[in-house]
Amino acid sequence: MLRQLYKNGLVHGDPRVPNVILDGEKPLWIDLMEVMEASPTLKQIDAEILTQSILSVSPTTLLDPALKELIDNYGKSDTSESLNNLAEVVCDSLTFLN
Repeated sequence: MLRQLYKNGLVHGDPRVPNVILDGEKPLWIDLMEVMEASPTLKQIDAEILTQSILSVSPTTLLDPALKELIDNYGKSDTSESLNNLAEVVCDSLTFLN
């Protein structure tokens, strides 16, 4: 979902799980008060906020360095490959937490 915003040159600013609603089966972002023009740094911040929200960890919790590197890579180059790499590690982390 972040890639949709990025393709339009925007970042969400607060992409947490509670800021997603479903319209049928289609997920939509809400609370777009902090939308701004995208930059690699802001993309990294968006991806980190969403990752922390998915993993239910505090924003002050330091993420695993390997995960942080994937987030940084996604911010710099939001390709399908970098997204899939990040999503795979996040999903593996969710499995580990359960």
